[in-house]
Amino acid sequence: MSTFGELFEQAEQEIRAHIESAAGEFTNYFVVQGAVLLASIRLWAQLCGKTATDQRAMIEADKSSLEKVVEDLAETADPEGVMASQLLKAIVNRPESFVAEVRRWASRAFADGKGERQSTDPYDRPMPVLWSCPDPNCPTTAIVPVDVPESGEEAGVEAEARFTTDEVARLLNVPLHTIHKWHQEGTGPPGYQMHKESHYRRSEVVRWLAEQGVMLSVCQSDCGGTYRLSAFTTVEG
Repeated sequence: MSTFGELFEQAEQEIRAHIESAAGEFTNYFVVQGAVLLASIRLWAQLCGKTATDQRAMIEADKSSLEKVVEDLAETADPEGVMASQLLKAIVNRPESFVAEVRRWASRAFADGKGERQSTDPYDRPMPVLWSCPDPNCPTTAIVPVDVPESGEEAGVEAEARFTTDEVARLLNVPLHTIHKWHQEGTGPPGYQMHKESHYRRSEVVRWLAEQGVMLSVCQSDCGGTYRLSAFTTVEG
């Protein structure tokens, strides 16, 4: 049985073999993501007795089907399967548009058939995906939003940055009075008082949101703001 590392290396080589244009930063990012997806599905097939047809179908499956693969891999009790489930989960937890783009890149591993990515570019170059944050005045960018680490140690100095009550309300998409009510009741993200105002440590807010299944990312365009990952949208450039 192949290891995840071997499957990943094979998937990456197969995907790159069907890319004619020079590999830039954007291309390399999605090649890796596509290889993770494909390697995870192939390992799932090995561990769970699935067929090549099952693998091909899963590449084109929706998020709910991929979430089932994550569960299956985690339940195998195999170290390789558990590792693959975590890597695949990091992809599946992103917005649907991102998952769809990763699936398209993974499908490039197939030389022909409906698994191959269809491009509208006459030279079959990957169509760039532009990311747009919730700020209407912030221009789109080809740079993928950067996830905010859950761990304060991983986030370093950035983790000690503070959110105001207004910022927390915006991140949670709830009215300001709801945040005040939570603070009085001792619920919601943990905060503290400073100069008669409520403040929230960035690392603690990120950790609390992650427990609720909400991931935060930083816009890599002009505004540099922090938003829910699901609030970002993508369009083909």
